[in-house]
Amino acid sequence: MADIDSKWGQQMDRIAYLVAGLVGLIVLLVPLVFSGQVNSVGLNGSVDTLLSKVKKTKEDLRNLQEPPVELAGLLRSQWEPGEATAVDPRWVTERKPVLLRKTQKGPTAECRHLPGKLLEISCQRDAQKKAVFLRVKGAMSPDNAYVLIQKVELLRKEEGGADFAPVKGFSSKGDFEFADFDVHSGKKYTYFLKSSALRDPAAPENVNALPKEQEAQQSEPLGPTPAVPYEYSLVLTNIEPVKDINDLPKAYGRFVYWDYKQGKIVEPKGPLQTFTEKDKVGDGRYEFFQVSFTDRTVIVKDYEKVGPESKEAFTLKDARTARPVDLWKEPLTSEPKVQAEEEPGETGAKVPAKKVPDKKTPQKTPEKKTTDKKSTDKKSTDKKAGSKTSKSEEGDDTTKKGTTSTKKRKFE
Repeated sequence: MADIDSKWGQQMDRIAYLVAGLVGLIVLLVPLVFSGQVNSVGLNGSVDTLLSKVKKTKEDLRNLQEPPVELAGLLRSQWEPGEATAVDPRWVTERKPVLLRKTQKGPTAECRHLPGKLLEISCQRDAQKKAVFLRVKGAMSPDNAYVLIQKVELLRKEEGGADFAPVKGFSSKGDFEFADFDVHSGKKYTYFLKSSALRDPAAPENVNALPKEQEAQQSEPLGPTPAVPYEYSLVLTNIEPVKDINDLPKAYGRFVYWDYKQGKIVEPKGPLQTFTEKDKVGDGRYEFFQVSFTDRTVIVKDYEKVGPESKEAFTLKDARTARPVDLWKEPLTSEPKVQAEEEPGETGAKVPAKKVPDKKTPQKTPEKKTTDKKSTDKKSTDKKAGSKTSKSEEGDDTTKKGTTSTKKRKFE
């Protein structure tokens, strides 16, 4: 009995341990099962959150090249006020980038374009081109205001020729000096200016528009000028006939020309000149190309010119006076010449004003002759008393001799 109880007790212990192990296993398995379901749900949520964060990070990385949204908005709100309206309040900032002032519009100003002016025409020679030319100086009006000169034209007319025409090669938009080489010797010329202008785009708003009648202006003409000088002059006095067949015809006269090296008029053979056909003067520039006794004509050729202008004929009948070769004594100006005032003479006729002597060269004052009062008194008394004249003259002679002798002694 005791053995049975001991065996049963052992079996009960085993069953108890088995039941306890099953209960413990169940207790352990139940949390594990429920914890796995929860963890799977939490893991899925964490993965979605992580993916969204990564996507957002990528977008942030793409947006790093542009300024932050908040800063760009602040800049736009500060510097782009938008379209202005009548009900907008006054724009005020803490730190004003630009000082703004409300100014009243000033009085209206006049836009003017007045005619220009030709100042001077002078005659000159160019040593390199070996030619004479006219130098023309002109200027725009100093009273022009708020205008922009668009074009300036210089027009010229030859005396006895066609009407005014623009000068070739001239170009200017203001004051100028122009050398006109397209002139002919012996001719006189007249010039004037034409100018066109418009209102200056940079002029203030209060400047009026340019009147239509002032858009184009024309100056007063200047001229006619003195005759343009020649390169040479020939005055014929005689043409000698040929005595022998081998002789060349001769001409007598006076030939002068302008020497560009020396800058003056040169007379190669003096006042009495004899020229034979084919003679050359002026360093070979001028040649007596033909001398004809039958036609009483001398043809001079200028090798600096080309074509028909290179030869010129002088007849014994016409070539009696010299033509101008020297330059003008003074230029032609627009200012009137100041003439000396005339002083009325004793008879009422006008006499030219006296010239004022130069201060630098003092004039010598004429020496006053001194006369001896005693001698004059003696002469007057001698004239009254005729008998005593000889004695008084002798006395005077002796006194003069005495004074001269004393002076000579003193000098010695």
